[in-house]
Amino acid sequence: MNKKAPKETTSDIARISLIAGDNFFDIAQVKAEGREENQIKAIEAYKRSLSFYTFKDHPYDYATTQNNLGNAYGNLAGVRDKEKNLGLAIDAYRDALKVHTLEAFPTDYATIQNNLGNAYKSFSSVRDPEKNLKLAIKAYNEALRVCTLEAFPVNYAETKFNVGLFYLDKAEMYAEKGDTARVKESLKESEEAFTESLKVFKKENMKDLTERAEKMLAVVRNRLSQIK
Repeated sequence: MNKKAPKETTSDIARISLIAGDNFFDIAQVKAEGREENQIKAIEAYKRSLSFYTFKDHPYDYATTQNNLGNAYGNLAGVRDKEKNLGLAIDAYRDALKVHTLEAFPTDYATIQNNLGNAYKSFSSVRDPEKNLKLAIKAYNEALRVCTLEAFPVNYAETKFNVGLFYLDKAEMYAEKGDTARVKESLKESEEAFTESLKVFKKENMKDLTERAEKMLAVVRNRLSQIK
């Protein structure tokens, strides 16, 4: 007589859903075909997981899933409903930070703050540029409280790279306003951030990131050379 397989518990379903969400997310990252569909499947899987991983009963898993949900919404924003999905990404990251605080989980806190900074920076292109850019740099600076050059050099460099992109976006905002002095100031900040990131990327032999940082640094310096 065959034995019956044990019934899946709610906990099993939550864990399986989280893994499924991560798998769909990863597929969407590397495969252009069906990217939107896979991001939607990732979001659905994370939401199923959150029906069990509640803030009250499973705070750490709740926060981890909220961060992953934020990443999925952020990527979906790249293909459709940008403003709506970035808003949902920001909400998810902020929910994750209710658990992953600086004091309790500093490295998780830094990761989510970096993600939040990226979301606010993208959000600035569709709503309240000045306000959302301020929120973006605030989040990046929070991440850098943990990701110091001495403690986490690669994370430090990646965050500095994002800061470089932030100031480049800020320069664009000031350029639209015709504020040349602030354009130059923002480009100088961008140059400093890319230069800092490049030192680490080169030292760690991270070729792809080195190329990206060098490319962005060249863009910034070219822009600076055009300002009288």
